[in-house]
Amino acid sequence: MNDPAFEPRDRVVVGEVSQGYKRRPDYAQNASGIVECVHGEYFPPDTAESEFLYSVRFDPSELWEDSESNQAVYIDLWESALKPDDMRDVENERLQP
Repeated sequence: MNDPAFEPRDRVVVGEVSQGYKRRPDYAQNASGIVECVHGEYFPPDTAESEFLYSVRFDPSELWEDSESNQAVYIDLWESALKPDDMRDVENERLQP
């Protein structure tokens, strides 16, 4: 069993998924969010390798232009769809509950 690449409170960005099972809504591509939890290590459909599955919290403004503030959107994403977002500091920029 491997260790997850991300932990709760890590800021991540959704990358492109070029092939295979993506389980990523297109509107989330390039959006930045915060890992809320690691669900565990599973086998995505149509793959022979296990991958970690994360619940990522997004401010709606990261996903849609016309969105209300003070809300959150949670999306479960495979590790291969995520990359670190080093451009922002979670300690200084928190999403409102």
